[in-house]
Amino acid sequence: MLPIVDKLTLQYLIEEYIASGIEEILIITGRNKKSIEDYFDRSVELEMELEKSGKQQMLGMVRKKSNMVNIHFIIQNEPKGLGHVILCEKTFVGTSVVPHSLSTLSLNKFPGIIVNLRL
Repeated sequence: MLPIVDKLTLQYLIEEYIASGIEEILIITGRNKKSIEDYFDRSVELEMELEKSGKQQMLGMVRKKSNMVNIHFIIQNEPKGLGHVILCEKTFVGTSVVPHSLSTLSLNKFPGIIVNLRL
């Protein structure tokens, strides 16, 4: 969960997918990676505290990341490689053609590349 300024690199990647028209995101994580799910989940307690404190800009940022897109998670029980990841996602994507991101490094090297995909 590497942040760049005020967002996780993963959030920048998801925003790139959204800009390309993708409406459903599937993230395959490993065991003990609950913090990724928590990051994109709504935090009612934090929202209430920010609202009470009058921190509207921060409140907007917190709400935005939990309302960006439908994000689904599958937990890969043990790391068995990319082929196993593809098998894990099969029930979600079926036979559809989908873009994959193995690392957010591709976003930094080729910004805007996902928008230019034609699936």
